[in-house]
Amino acid sequence: MPVTEIVFAHFKDDASLFEERRRAIPEAFKFFSTVQGTLSQNAGIVLRENNVDISKEERAVLALEWESLEQFYDVIKGPGFADFRQKIAPFAAKPATIETYSNDGRSIDAITTPVTQILRVKPSADIKACEAEWAAIKDLIKGSSGEARFYSGVGVGSVGGVEGSFLGLIGWDSLTACEKTWSTPSAKERLNKLLATGEASDHIVQLKCIQKP
Repeated sequence: MPVTEIVFAHFKDDASLFEERRRAIPEAFKFFSTVQGTLSQNAGIVLRENNVDISKEERAVLALEWESLEQFYDVIKGPGFADFRQKIAPFAAKPATIETYSNDGRSIDAITTPVTQILRVKPSADIKACEAEWAAIKDLIKGSSGEARFYSGVGVGSVGGVEGSFLGLIGWDSLTACEKTWSTPSAKERLNKLLATGEASDHIVQLKCIQKP
């Protein structure tokens, strides 16, 4: 079963490292284009975090698709991943947030659009509440913005502590389209209902395919 991995990096707030980091991190991310088991490899920056514009920070984010959870584990336990971690260690303030989610489908359509919205919820109760609100969001957006792409999954595996959590991805044609949709009271209310089903976060990111070395 395909697995979608979402990674948020946490870098040092050190202006003297900014330009070096800007060069080094994309090069380091090319590691994921060389490993076996990935279906797609995308990296970029976070534009919005819980409605706050943080684009100037150029905080890195990864969205990777794996053939299976086993393939993911094989890579992160291997020597190549250890080398990758050494390359980014000088810039890291703390370990990255690494989460894996799965369902029967793939997330490729939602993570290869110009802008992707990442909604993550650790449910307070049953995940079915998240799924019901997600279905309502999809219906609302499809009625107003037919070009959006959707993916949802459930947290799997032991990495990241998200087993049983909810992930919703929305692929947008532009940041403007995303912000325009959520500016309407009915849409904003619906989004807030999803985020209220547990411990939640809302990120808007810009991803590009990782090029091979």
